[in-house]
Amino acid sequence: MHEIDYSDLIKQGFKEILVHIPPGYGHYCFACSKSNPIGLKLRFFANIETEELVSRYIVPKEFCGFPKYSHGGILTTLVDELMAHVTFFIFGRYGITKSINVKFLRPVLIDEPIFIHSKISKSLEGKAGKEIYANAKIYSGKDSSGKLCVKSDGILVILPDDRFKNLYE
Repeated sequence: MHEIDYSDLIKQGFKEILVHIPPGYGHYCFACSKSNPIGLKLRFFANIETEELVSRYIVPKEFCGFPKYSHGGILTTLVDELMAHVTFFIFGRYGITKSINVKFLRPVLIDEPIFIHSKISKSLEGKAGKEIYANAKIYSGKDSSGKLCVKSDGILVILPDDRFKNLYE
């Protein structure tokens, strides 16, 4: 497992956002749980003023597609997870992905740092609950000055309380 440095993000005013799961339920999320032995164990950092969420990751060789290239499914997981967590950061509730569109612009190399950025573009009230329109991007390197490798947009739904509680019963 690669060690990732986040200290510069904290110095820039980003605040770590911790995963919130209701008490009494196991948390085994592939993308963000610290308990999942094969998971990504992502950490999330928010800029309160700009309402953006960022993370860093180093894709290990176990998650490659073609030799030296990160698997597209892992990259899709990264942008999906950032969009879910930026929804939590802004609205205080997680969104469930209704749709996601991912464009792979250039390969993401394994064993190299990447920077993931997400932001909300708008929200609307829908039939199933509040619909959140978000986007996420993956850059090579430690920040957004690297090459843009992946861009995505998605619609997430924040379920009404009664439907959300049913997920945990």
